[in-house]
Amino acid sequence: MQALGPREQTSTDALSEGPHTASEDRGAAGQAAGTPLSPTPALTEDSATHGVSGGSSAGAIDGESPVVNFDSRRPSTVQLAKLVIGVARNPPCRVDVNLDRRLQNASNLGEVLAAAITPVRIPLHQSEEMVSLRDEVSRCQEQVKDAEDKLATEFQLRTRAEMFCTQASCDFNAAANTLHSVRLENVALSRQLALANAAIATHALTPSPWLNSAFNAEADSAAAMRTIRKDRERFKAGVAAYTEQMAKLRSYLLRSDSRNDGTVPARIQALVTENADLQRANSILRQHSANHGLNTDALVLTSVGITVDDIDWSLRSLC
Repeated sequence: MQALGPREQTSTDALSEGPHTASEDRGAAGQAAGTPLSPTPALTEDSATHGVSGGSSAGAIDGESPVVNFDSRRPSTVQLAKLVIGVARNPPCRVDVNLDRRLQNASNLGEVLAAAITPVRIPLHQSEEMVSLRDEVSRCQEQVKDAEDKLATEFQLRTRAEMFCTQASCDFNAAANTLHSVRLENVALSRQLALANAAIATHALTPSPWLNSAFNAEADSAAAMRTIRKDRERFKAGVAAYTEQMAKLRSYLLRSDSRNDGTVPARIQALVTENADLQRANSILRQHSANHGLNTDALVLTSVGITVDDIDWSLRSLC
């Protein structure tokens, strides 16, 4: 069943209050609009009037329209007239759920008038929706602040990671230069050893005076070998420390990367590759030194800086 609007509800409540004539409705409407109305004279009861009243009552019983004395000066009548004029001037919407709910609970004219009046609205700054919006804005501001702090922390971590990468690159370049110099020294030493071996091969029959010098040279060669072994162990320790630092740096960069996609940056991958190459070269160098035993005489001659051209072959005749 469709809910009645304010106009239909008002008409129903007005009919429930009692029947009245059209002229009295017009008088009430005129008084609500501000037009002064002359007071209705009260009916005097005399014998004639009493008889007429009786006739009217009798006529009402016979089916004629009854005449009711409706006082237009009653406050409820005035309020009803004002409501009718207001509705006629500004008709409400066809559907007003809140108004229909208020009118359903009204039982008399006063409750109908109270239900027809729109309740006072709460100020916008005091409404629950505005308070919830303010709380939401505060929460969003806190989240934005936390996000800014996290971004600042990530930026600092990224800056530190770049600094570590730069430092690691410098260390790697220094290690590469050192390795290159060691390789050059190894090549030069191999050449000198080859020359010394050739010289020793031509002097297979060494005279006795040369034996003492050979023994001395052997002692010097042993000392040189010890020095070489110490340098090699120190180099191995430096390479191991560098490898450990590279592994720590790689794990730190993987943890500090905000993307956390499981991929290693190209710069770190290059450093790891170069570190593996360095370790492989060190292993080859150690294996090569183990597989090729150094000749004592050649090492002695090389340690003192004697080449084949420096030997005086005429001294062999004195032996």
